[in-house]
Amino acid sequence: MEPEELLRRLREGYDSLWGSPSPSPPLPLPPILWRSAPTSPRTTPWSLLHDPPAAADVAGTSSSAPKDEGPSRTAYADQASSEQQPAEGPTRSDYAAMMRTALAMFQDDAAADDDEATTAASAVMEQAMTGLMNLTYRKVKPPALPYEFATRWPIPIADDGTLQAGAMRDPVILASGYSVDQSYQNYQKRQSPRTNTCTVTEHSLPHSLSVPNHLLHDMISSWCLDHSDLSPPTTSDTHTISLDSSEEHIQCILEKFSGNSASQREALNLIQLLSKASKGVQPCLAKCADLIPLLINLRKKYKSRWTRDLEEERLTIIINLTMHRQNREILAGQSELPGVLKKIAQKAYNLGKPAPSLVKIASLVAILSEFDMFRKRMLDIGGMKILRDMLKIKDTVVITEAATAILALCADDVGKLSAKVYNVAEMLLTCHMFTDEILLLLDCLPKAPYVFKEICNQALQLVNIIMAEHTSGPVTSKGIHSAISLIYDIVERDVGKMKMVKNMGDFLERLCQLSSDRMPMHTMFQVESITRTLSDMFPATVQG
Repeated sequence: MEPEELLRRLREGYDSLWGSPSPSPPLPLPPILWRSAPTSPRTTPWSLLHDPPAAADVAGTSSSAPKDEGPSRTAYADQASSEQQPAEGPTRSDYAAMMRTALAMFQDDAAADDDEATTAASAVMEQAMTGLMNLTYRKVKPPALPYEFATRWPIPIADDGTLQAGAMRDPVILASGYSVDQSYQNYQKRQSPRTNTCTVTEHSLPHSLSVPNHLLHDMISSWCLDHSDLSPPTTSDTHTISLDSSEEHIQCILEKFSGNSASQREALNLIQLLSKASKGVQPCLAKCADLIPLLINLRKKYKSRWTRDLEEERLTIIINLTMHRQNREILAGQSELPGVLKKIAQKAYNLGKPAPSLVKIASLVAILSEFDMFRKRMLDIGGMKILRDMLKIKDTVVITEAATAILALCADDVGKLSAKVYNVAEMLLTCHMFTDEILLLLDCLPKAPYVFKEICNQALQLVNIIMAEHTSGPVTSKGIHSAISLIYDIVERDVGKMKMVKNMGDFLERLCQLSSDRMPMHTMFQVESITRTLSDMFPATVQG
């Protein structure tokens, strides 16, 4: 029997036994029956790594079987399932539909004499019963941390390969994929109180407000969702506060801002807790438009009572809200927001120790610059200069976030011209560190002659980046491709600078190895040109 005919008969049997009195069309077979195995975390689609999926999709990104969400999350999941694509793993409802479909086929007289159809129905029933029992009795393994996440997170990992739940209690997600977490900061200070050192240039850098984790945006979101019930809250606030994100609850919070200072501080704390609880799940800005002008004009309400802690809390709230695309669209449309971010940055410099605020400002610029209007407004108020000045802060996370934001602003020629006017490329070279974003910027930005001369002086560092065997941490394959492009420019315009490379043969062998992997076509041509030129110019070094 052809698969199409079997599918038709299964559906007919399903309709005859479980038909609904409503005129709605019959339910289709669960798509999981005809779908190939889920993708390994090592090969997560590129689109997922840069734009976190919406609520109904997030749980399916963590390469794990589904869990029993409980009443509070099931209601939301049912609502989202009609609007979003289904999760990767089958749910209890999917298994129940599979069992009913198979049962209908068994009771179909026409199919009873068809051995092939009966065998197929038996297989469906067995799969459904096995899956349902595994879900019911928790035989399915708990959500496993994606490979990229597990290998780049420096906090101790449990014996089963998962993170301690407390480590992800309240991460602040930044645009570059880094995470700033208080528990990690405390752990790092106890275990490794030494200063940071750039892994490429080996320059010592002052201790940062945290050490970068270089995580992926949607992976953190999916992990938080899957592990939200692993351990009780660690703060007393969350024991007594209802984290309801309904319109009524948000309006009640906003009303507190009309009270005294204590009431206003309580309201701000409630909004922050709400933004944590709804991170990546519910677009609460769409439910309450009054929240945006309130967050933007919050400083006017506090006036002399404003403190650095309150500013940090406001920025954290906005960053948490940007986890959802609908919130990002609303925030990017606020004409006042770029100016507010500029004022916050200026105030942070005046108060001293500006790193925490600058990190979050740069991250917001990077996140919201996907929208043309926000990017244009940010450039109009001198946003490129603000970010350029952040590169002067001797802090690894500030530099990384600023470079990420600059790269986002350079999405078009207007942004690149602004970067040239403010000598961004020259400032990047003074940072004494290389990341994907810094290498991408050095490659794509217009370079004055003196800037290119300095890049030529960094030829050995660029070769060391390409020679690194592990493409993780601050420099991945994207950064390596940019480093190859910079080496290509050096070879074409001043090949003599390559004399400082002592292991030329190993370098050319490494280029050959990289060209055998996935690589953009223009980069492959650059590798061929580099190999040919260096082999001709330094034959003795290559043979030796």
